[in-house]
Amino acid sequence: GINAEYMGIMQILQTEKVNHYPMLRNIEATYNKDEDIIIKNPVELRRKLEKMKEDGIENLKVFADFDFTLTRRRFGGENADNSFKTIENPKLIGKEFEQGCDVSRAKFGPIEADIRISKEEKQKSMLEWWETTQQLIVKTQISRSKISHAVSESHLYFRSGISKLLSILKEFNQKLYVVSAGIREVVKESFYMLQKQKRTGYRKAIELCMTPEIYDENNVIVGFKKPTIITTNKHLFVSHEKYPEITQGKNGIVMGDLIEDLQIVKDLRLGQVISIGFYNYTDETQGKSIKAYLDAFDIVITNDGNLEHVVQIIRNIAGQPMESDYMGYGPSAMFFSSLLNQSANNLSLIHISEPTRPERNSYAVFCLKKKKLN
Repeated sequence: GINAEYMGIMQILQTEKVNHYPMLRNIEATYNKDEDIIIKNPVELRRKLEKMKEDGIENLKVFADFDFTLTRRRFGGENADNSFKTIENPKLIGKEFEQGCDVSRAKFGPIEADIRISKEEKQKSMLEWWETTQQLIVKTQISRSKISHAVSESHLYFRSGISKLLSILKEFNQKLYVVSAGIREVVKESFYMLQKQKRTGYRKAIELCMTPEIYDENNVIVGFKKPTIITTNKHLFVSHEKYPEITQGKNGIVMGDLIEDLQIVKDLRLGQVISIGFYNYTDETQGKSIKAYLDAFDIVITNDGNLEHVVQIIRNIAGQPMESDYMGYGPSAMFFSSLLNQSANNLSLIHISEPTRPERNSYAVFCLKKKKLN
């Protein structure tokens, strides 16, 4: 796991004759005011929250994809890096590797993003893509130290709120199960970099459910363990057998930027599940309509939004009040805050109209009544 690997990170860097940790940039993005929060069924969401709160925070498990779920798709007006793009650094890795990745991305990227393609066809293509990339990595002889430097120099940015999310999970002895088809060493180094900047330990709050790399005595990647995790088989990497603490009947929060990410929890037989989708698109190409995301997820966060809202959900389940510095902009964020605050303010929801349309400029009418206190 990530804990044991961290203990040897400085020894590894020293072995590779790297006498300083790479220059740190700010890896957690600033708060994005342009986001929007769309709730598919507020009454059902409130019901789930009340039941999860009743069951207690000790019965909550949190799962998330990594690339473009925990991280931003765009930042500073430019495309941000995912874990694969991070190591496509021609100065560190070489131009040939970057060119090979570009060819594969052009071929397979549209297939991964298109929700109209059958699961069988997509799974075959994704496996070919991942194995082609793994072969490129082995051929290029990429070391741990090069990945560490590549992360430092990359345009990979966590969404605002990631440090708060890890802090509250750590507070309640919970973990964030990161179930990702990305490059495991990149993901691990990204969390190390975040931890170094925040000057606190998140290791016990993170579990990486990913395909591990195989290293030689010089800490150079020479292969990858099997099976290979891809977009469509993530559920195989999170099981009761592998993680006994995820027992039947536990509640869950699952986050993803692809509808397929919901498959992460499909075999876990959880109780209540709140699904949160990050809709990172400005158009509706490749069948990626906002309606499709609303059909799939309980909550959809658009325009490369933030993780602070997930933190507030966890605080609500734990019976804690909303943070005084919780940031939310616009009518949708205000409505979301009201929904979370209903139980805290002894209010119950008795009626809500359907949103006028699943877009940024929309509204709904909701009615609350004061609960009778014994």
